[in-house]
Amino acid sequence: MQQAHVALTPTQQLLIEKLQNEGKEAEAAGLLLNALSTDFHGIARDGLTPLQQASTDFGNAWHDMTTKLSTSGPIQDALDSLTSLIHGMTAAIEAAQKGAAILKGP
Repeated sequence: MQQAHVALTPTQQLLIEKLQNEGKEAEAAGLLLNALSTDFHGIARDGLTPLQQASTDFGNAWHDMTTKLSTSGPIQDALDSLTSLIHGMTAAIEAAQKGAAILKGP
């Protein structure tokens, strides 16, 4: 970890060193990777054009909204009702086909 070139705050640096001294290497590495991820995210975002940033933000917002909607109670109830309706329609169509085959005969 001593070779990593990451811009750490003094608090982050002290905490990582404390964890290393306590033998908690995994936790120290986790904090370091988190800081590194934040640095890379900033670098990647800075390399985008305003339109690319706006598109990325819109895509993230759309994903968050659809994820929250799909797990909300009323939406789940509506999906369950629609699924039941479709299963009922499928059963009705199959019954009608069987009835038509019987009436048609051999």
